[in-house]
Amino acid sequence: VAEELGLTMEDVTIQRVDTAMTPVDNGSYGSRVTILAGQAAQKAAQEIKRQLADAAAKIWEVEAEKILFNDRTVFVDGDPDKSMPFKKLTQIACYSESGAVIIGKGYSEYGLEKMDFEKGYGNPGVNYSFTSQLSAVDVDLETGMVSAKDFLIAHDCGRPLHPVNVEAQTQGAASQGLGQALYENFKMHEGRTMNSTMVNYMMPLSTEHPDFELHDIITDDPHGPFGAKEASEGSIISTPPSIVSAIHDATGIWFTKLPVTPEKIVLALKEKKERENAQIEENK
Repeated sequence: VAEELGLTMEDVTIQRVDTAMTPVDNGSYGSRVTILAGQAAQKAAQEIKRQLADAAAKIWEVEAEKILFNDRTVFVDGDPDKSMPFKKLTQIACYSESGAVIIGKGYSEYGLEKMDFEKGYGNPGVNYSFTSQLSAVDVDLETGMVSAKDFLIAHDCGRPLHPVNVEAQTQGAASQGLGQALYENFKMHEGRTMNSTMVNYMMPLSTEHPDFELHDIITDDPHGPFGAKEASEGSIISTPPSIVSAIHDATGIWFTKLPVTPEKIVLALKEKKERENAQIEENK
């Protein structure tokens, strides 16, 4: 909204209203807030921009296409003498003789393929993010302990709207992926969770996180607001298989169930050694 109207983020206030007062939507699952809410907000801002441009065009007797918005100022392209603060234009537009109310409405694209609720088929997504990752780990072949050392992550989130937040989201997602790969495991017995507290539910500590190197792959997606795509869950998916691949490189063993605990590694190494010894005996 701020970008479209030439304002700062501090100029825009988000009203948190009761959902009974808002239109029905199909949810923001799949990290689609930036895509859905951002796209709808951008379209609403563009509609407001058109209304204000029409008001300014009447004041300066020019075509609306020549009205520009930047740095909290509205002005005529090529004629800097014809300008005024954004706030003043909104006051003029809202208190005109016509009694106009400046309201913008926007909606997001539904998806690549509309849902068929009878057949249970459809695709509500408008675009997809892609992540590639390299992980370096140390594996203690005696104890089975795995230490994550370095994560190099290349994340395609379209055009990052807030690079610092993208980096934080990607690191946070990789942290969750690290937990899935090496630590987290609900233990159930007769329908009850046996490790339901932070005392006995294993998660990675801050000291157990690797060094991160993040690369944004900018693709400028045509569906997202200003070319943006999802930027918060990609590395959750890439981290576990990347770690498992690194463990395979260190041990020669593929693990197909998560988490890959020290106990599993020690047992797998023991079984591997037994198979190798049996093969040696067989070849004698």
